[in-house]
Amino acid sequence: MNKALLSGQRLWISRQEAALLVITVIWGSAFLLIRMAMGHSGPMFFVGMRFILAAALAMLIFRKTCGE
Repeated sequence: MNKALLSGQRLWISRQEAALLVITVIWGSAFLLIRMAMGHSGPMFFVGMRFILAAALAMLIFRKTCGE
């Protein structure tokens, strides 16, 4: 076991490491959701829904630059 844990010190992760952990969890859960969704709908419907969702998110993120 790590000496820091044995001596009572807390291990802190940086913001960058936390962001990587969050992205990894999202990426992994996306795989599970894709696998489950493919059992309920066809691949073309699912790909179309992914593109619609991506476009909606892009419009929200870049709404100021799209309006100019």
